[in-house]
Amino acid sequence: MSTIPTPPSTTLSTPPSSTDLPINTSQFDVDSDDDTETKMSPSKRITKTTITTIKSITVKPKPIYVIVATSLNPPMGIGYRGNLPWSPIKTDMAFFKAVTSHVPATLASSTSKSTTQTLNAVVMGRKTWESIPTRFRPLVGRLNVVITRSKSVELGQRIQADLSAVSPMAAEWAVHEFEFPPGMSTKPTKAVETSAILIPPPPSPASSPAQAPILISPSLTSTLALLSTPSAISIPAHGEISISKIFCIGGAEIYRQILSHSSTGTHNSNLRSNNHETDTDGEDEFDVRILQTQVRPMKSKGPEDSDVDLECDTFFPDALPADPGIKSAKWKPVSETRLMEWVDGIAVPQAQGKQPTADGEEGEWFKDEKVGMKIRVVGWERR
Repeated sequence: MSTIPTPPSTTLSTPPSSTDLPINTSQFDVDSDDDTETKMSPSKRITKTTITTIKSITVKPKPIYVIVATSLNPPMGIGYRGNLPWSPIKTDMAFFKAVTSHVPATLASSTSKSTTQTLNAVVMGRKTWESIPTRFRPLVGRLNVVITRSKSVELGQRIQADLSAVSPMAAEWAVHEFEFPPGMSTKPTKAVETSAILIPPPPSPASSPAQAPILISPSLTSTLALLSTPSAISIPAHGEISISKIFCIGGAEIYRQILSHSSTGTHNSNLRSNNHETDTDGEDEFDVRILQTQVRPMKSKGPEDSDVDLECDTFFPDALPADPGIKSAKWKPVSETRLMEWVDGIAVPQAQGKQPTADGEEGEWFKDEKVGMKIRVVGWERR
């Protein structure tokens, strides 16, 4: 019986199914890597992987400007019996108002909505708020922010009553609870105290400029995070407020808490107080800059005299050298150019008049003959 040899294997593929789509080879580059790869053995094929790197974008918080006037002798005195240790110095008060109120024209005109105000924020403790003469409350042209341990709504009602006692129009101020946007709370596990906001009455044709709301909050850190956001803050029944700059104006406890959040802060633990006025134990850090007005009598006591120039019982919670030429471990003075950038070109007191002083240094101090004091402004930033 003869055996029929097995025919050689065919190189023809299985006939295509009627459901297969025809392949048009003209759709592909004949020299493509994919075509080359198909001609290679599986062991020689190289799998190509495309890796996409996603970089996170961090929005840097706005700087916090600590604005403070201090004595030189004793060092860093800021208060005495609830008031300033010296008589009011008009030039320093004018500088304070100009710096904390000024908003660059480019920012003021850049808001897309007519209901959006562009303002600076002035952050203060309750005692500092109460130390402002009633007729000057709130500080006009700025978002006044009061940090307090008291119940915010109750304090708002007391402020409303104080305003009404000064002006009948102030009775139209309305107190509302205010909720921070999600993510602004520094301690999500802790019961969040309610914040409050006082909404001013609608502006009349005779009122100029329009009043800004008054924000009352128990949390300094959450408040700074809110003010630092690049987007406008929505205020119920008022509109939106866009914050240009943030100024901390006191008092001593608020200064201490602000300094504890400086971006390269290594403050000693003895600067911390167990009597926390607010919830400020978060990990947030800010670019803290100090605008210090140094104050001394025109006839200052000599170094051999053991007496102080001014009586003080309240002090700034960190040490700054009396002479910017003396090196500090934590703070360094800024140049005149940088200082001008911080204050948007507003003239500092010592630049007004370039008056020679008793020690022969021209323009270093501004002399107020009426109150017998001389002052100068120095800027400090962290090392």
